[in-house]
Amino acid sequence: MLKISIDDILKSTKGKSLLNYKEEDISYISTSSKDIKENTLFIPIIGEVYDGHKFMEDAYNNGCRNFLIDENHKFDKEDINLIQVKNTTVALGNIANFYLKKFNIDIIGVTGSVGKTSTRDIIYSVLNEKYKTLKNEGNFNNEIGIPKTLFNLDETYELAVIEMGIDKKGDINYFRTIADPKISVISNIGLSHIANFKNQEGIFNAKMEIADGFSKENTLIINGDDKFLKTLKTKNLSYNLLSYGFEKDNTIYCTSYEIQNGKINFTCKYNDKELNFSIPSIAKHNIYN
Repeated sequence: MLKISIDDILKSTKGKSLLNYKEEDISYISTSSKDIKENTLFIPIIGEVYDGHKFMEDAYNNGCRNFLIDENHKFDKEDINLIQVKNTTVALGNIANFYLKKFNIDIIGVTGSVGKTSTRDIIYSVLNEKYKTLKNEGNFNNEIGIPKTLFNLDETYELAVIEMGIDKKGDINYFRTIADPKISVISNIGLSHIANFKNQEGIFNAKMEIADGFSKENTLIINGDDKFLKTLKTKNLSYNLLSYGFEKDNTIYCTSYEIQNGKINFTCKYNDKELNFSIPSIAKHNIYN
């Protein structure tokens, strides 16, 4: 992470300085009181089980001297920088967006009910052959993980592949305020988290937030065999649409495949050209990925 100033934190969060003990640059941001390094900013997150504000004392004892705090908590220390914000989770995202704008890189956003992590990893492995590419690791695909991923950026990176998971409507629109994709990928519309939606159409609408505000400068890539996503192919869209799958009306489609010796060899057609691929998997769904 490149250094950012306390003033940058104040500007990006629209926060209020309660204590300005020492002017120093922030070189690390943590949401864990156990993960404290030199010049760390500790951001206490309120989760479903724990309130991070309860661990501010632990962070202080571990050497942290820079803190965010929300309007409903207090922290009585004299030798700290303390910035008050309305919501610490939103502030984390605001800081990440401010930090991202320091770099001239394009974001590829990936979402979907199934296969999004494999798809993200495959996209990353291909792009990273030519461009230094960042991706979120593991399950860092939420309002905490996405900002933490972006803090790994430095001037050597050229692209970022960011997986975006959802639990409810509006999640992806929020993630886009942190890292707005130039290119988005939707792997499929399944039944994940359907309890939080009325039906699959609700999941489809929530996933489609990843293309909100897209123009001709943006591209959405979809699984064109998915019964919900394929409906986009007949619509007059304000952005570029590419599709993939096994059906012949897709931009790129698989014409044949065989599974042998622990791998899949398959052929795709794209712009009237045949392209041959081989992947170390015996799962047909990885052709989609």
